[in-house]
Amino acid sequence: MQTKNFYVFTGKGGVGKTTLSVAFAKYLQDHGKKVLHISFKNQALDEQSFESNEAEEICKELGINHMNLDLSVSAVEYMGKKLGSKTIASWIAKAPFFRALINMIPGFNYLIYLGKIFEMIHESNDELICILDSPSSGHALTMMESTQNFRDIFQSGMVFEDTNKMLNLLYKPGFTQMSILAIPTEMAIHEAFELKEDIDKLGKIETKVFSNNSYKKYQQSIEEKGPEFLQNKLKQEIKVLAEYQDQLSADIPHSIQTNRHEILSEIVPLMKNLV
Repeated sequence: MQTKNFYVFTGKGGVGKTTLSVAFAKYLQDHGKKVLHISFKNQALDEQSFESNEAEEICKELGINHMNLDLSVSAVEYMGKKLGSKTIASWIAKAPFFRALINMIPGFNYLIYLGKIFEMIHESNDELICILDSPSSGHALTMMESTQNFRDIFQSGMVFEDTNKMLNLLYKPGFTQMSILAIPTEMAIHEAFELKEDIDKLGKIETKVFSNNSYKKYQQSIEEKGPEFLQNKLKQEIKVLAEYQDQLSADIPHSIQTNRHEILSEIVPLMKNLV
């Protein structure tokens, strides 16, 4: 099984990014791969994220290695390596001006986060597969754009060199895959492909769009005895999926299970379509 080193799961809120990214990590781990599921604890210093707590809880239950990246800790580690002293880096990180600067510069948080992720992959001799549960479509695009922007803004120096290294890895053939998730509605699928177009403009990264939570699997049952609203929903889904069938990389069906473990057990085998 040919895999990438870095998978980014993104999409609008509520499309199932956390569930599918964890299921994907479980699938790879079950096939002998060394995986690390990653979420961002915060987008700004001292900010908290409930989504990352949920991912951490699910991964713990399934025995999947998970890292909840904290911006403050990552920033200290980054500066500590550059300055040769973690103590000095800690002092700087506590300064109000520095904290305001980190929170004020758009995308600088992603530069720090990507640096941490790529460093872990490098230290594993490229054996580690990092799976990022990205906060949302907009954040994923900003993460990609900001890395290029910092390279263009800083024509030399430490930040320029670091962003160059990151971009070389990010766009290295076979290293990164962007997995864009969308529910099977006309607007959601259209927006997913718009995001794919924006990412494609930035560079040659393998980007795939997946439909998630489709009722097509239960078509016969719904048509025979399903309520009218569900029958109408199914008709719209079938129409949209037929329209985009040649462009979608996979269609992940809705699970009728109610228990989280049963849902994951059902969809983990389907993750082979997301590799």
